[in-house]
Amino acid sequence: ADAPGSAQQLARVEALLARLLDEIRAALPEHAPAPPAEAGGDLAELRHLLSQSDSRALDWWQAHGRHSGLAPATQQRLQQALDALDFDAAAEALRESA
Repeated sequence: ADAPGSAQQLARVEALLARLLDEIRAALPEHAPAPPAEAGGDLAELRHLLSQSDSRALDWWQAHGRHSGLAPATQQRLQQALDALDFDAAAEALRESA
């Protein structure tokens, strides 16, 4: 197999999939954010899971991310970091939003 060629092809596919995923997310209706009082406790749990690089952060984000009360740009950064399984980048995005 042509490893360099395969790597380039994989990179192109990943870029196209990322763009498609962004377009799908943009097309989905926005939900009203949860009240800040509720979001604070949930976000504290997410912060803890991310600090431990705990894969349950992915489950938390799937269940609560759209209702987290975070700004859309922060939600997008968190989603991208979690899609890449980069818990440190996700935690940083969450810290910067505070």
